[in-house]
Amino acid sequence: LTVTTITPQTKVYDGNSDLKSSLTAGDFALSDGTTTGNAVLSKDGITLDASKISGHYGAGNTDAAFKASPNVQEVKTVGYSGLQKALGDAALANYTISDTAYGTGSITPATITAQAFHFSFDDVSREYDATEKVGAAADTFVRNHYVLLSDGTKSDFNYSINSADYISAGTTSAGTAVAAIKDVGTQKTVSYKIAVDPVSFANYNLDSSVSNVLTFTTAGADTIK
Repeated sequence: LTVTTITPQTKVYDGNSDLKSSLTAGDFALSDGTTTGNAVLSKDGITLDASKISGHYGAGNTDAAFKASPNVQEVKTVGYSGLQKALGDAALANYTISDTAYGTGSITPATITAQAFHFSFDDVSREYDATEKVGAAADTFVRNHYVLLSDGTKSDFNYSINSADYISAGTTSAGTAVAAIKDVGTQKTVSYKIAVDPVSFANYNLDSSVSNVLTFTTAGADTIK
């Protein structure tokens, strides 16, 4: 037996190459090689048990060439395996079939909103330097970061810090208001302006809520020099 056609498959990017859709016997067209419309096969009433077939998105349409991939730009095909189990032992007594087959497939970009980007920070602290800038140490206060995909997966991405500035004056150790933002104090607020690397988002569509630079705030303090 040969698999002549397979229903094309598609899914939204989720970070892995697994085929998520449920397959049915109707997704696989079989041929018994006869010229009279699969006369032998139709007599036996044979179909594949598609629940025993697994698939991966990737590129290449032979066992030697196929390489699984989760990436939107790389995927051209879906590689299937388990066809012999799907045919069943009884049918295998009278037929042969390759355990693998290849069909077309595609992965579409996942959409990301600004709310999907998450940063957490340690409280910022630095010695007084007469400016409102956190300075070169800004990156050391970033505890973790991720983008939350629609399926709950947390995905890493590259970023750069455009600026990190104190934006509120805070209070003194005695609890009174600090005169100027640059002055020594606690309970300050620090604003981070963060640019995301577009190369990290080849598998995503960034919707209109995502600007070129994202803003996050955290707590901070200035200590006496």
